[in-house]
Amino acid sequence: MLLAGPDTLPLSLVSLDPGIELVAASRGTSEGLTITDGPQLILRLFVEAGPVRIGGQWKNVSSPVANGVMAMFASTGRTVGKAQIGLRVGFRIQTRASRSSDPTAWEFSATAARKFGRITGRFTVNYSPDDLGPTKQALFIEGGPALDLDSSTILSANFGWRWRRASPDYGAFNIGISKKVTPQLTVDVRAHGTTRGRLGRPYRPVALLSARLGI
Repeated sequence: MLLAGPDTLPLSLVSLDPGIELVAASRGTSEGLTITDGPQLILRLFVEAGPVRIGGQWKNVSSPVANGVMAMFASTGRTVGKAQIGLRVGFRIQTRASRSSDPTAWEFSATAARKFGRITGRFTVNYSPDDLGPTKQALFIEGGPALDLDSSTILSANFGWRWRRASPDYGAFNIGISKKVTPQLTVDVRAHGTTRGRLGRPYRPVALLSARLGI
């Protein structure tokens, strides 16, 4: 006879917590690159069961080969010592993609964060064995500090580097401030740039305003 302990509860006894997030931004960015000519909307639906989150999202992009990117994902996190560790796997699909494009990609991510008083150090790694479009293998590493100005305001800066096969490598950086207006609404003002601005508009500096609403 099997006894159900705290870590072996049957699925029917696990609390499922559904959620919705809506992000609106004056420009869309991804791993340092500008990916929209105008505003971007991201709709994210998910279900949480303990430390596990499973869901999907869609966002618009400005591209000659697709009008958006849909993603399905699963993520989890836990505390290891004094650090918060997160793992995520996602599968992305370009919507309304042309026949000449490479419309699908797997992505694997790991994050680590540790607090030192009012400062939090953050580190992120994203890897895709075959990214969307002409890019093949892609690795993006980013990290930086975040300073708690008060209980609802955070000043943060990040620097990252992206290595890619069949597309240019580049460095990316951003600095900005975010404010939790209500428990459900967060507003962020941020400046982005890359080390390869001469390659065109996606690589050039941009300032943007975004808001995230969680339900």
